[in-house]
Amino acid sequence: MFEAPLISYWVDIIIISLVFALSSKLIQHFTINPKDYFYIKLKSKQINKEMKELSKVQDMQGVKNKQKEAFSMVGKQFKLQQKSMIVMLLIAFPLLWVVNKFYAVPYDFILFSVKTGFWAYVIIGIVLSFIISNIYDKQMVKRYYPSGKLD
Repeated sequence: MFEAPLISYWVDIIIISLVFALSSKLIQHFTINPKDYFYIKLKSKQINKEMKELSKVQDMQGVKNKQKEAFSMVGKQFKLQQKSMIVMLLIAFPLLWVVNKFYAVPYDFILFSVKTGFWAYVIIGIVLSFIISNIYDKQMVKRYYPSGKLD
């Protein structure tokens, strides 16, 4: 029978969150063409920079055109990430179940109570995913676009 915590409450939550963050980035890497992913990211950055420049010179028609282009890039990015999101959800739900089942430590506030395992997992998972994504993006963009810009 499984007994929680294995090491300690917080260490276990951090390890579970880290496993999810790393596995989600690996899944994204293997289910999405990284070159397309980074092209869209760099193109979106470029469009946002151009929109700022156009708004400085009060070219509202140019800004509207760039906004349309930016929305089309968001649509492409979403379409690119659909498969990886489905796979990540298949991993996330069992991990949430484990956390809720074995790490549900109720914490009572004055008006309500929360299960701290769930919220600790969510908050730590978001922070770790953000850090891992930034490291991954900085390393991999150099691989596909060494100059850091679109050619």
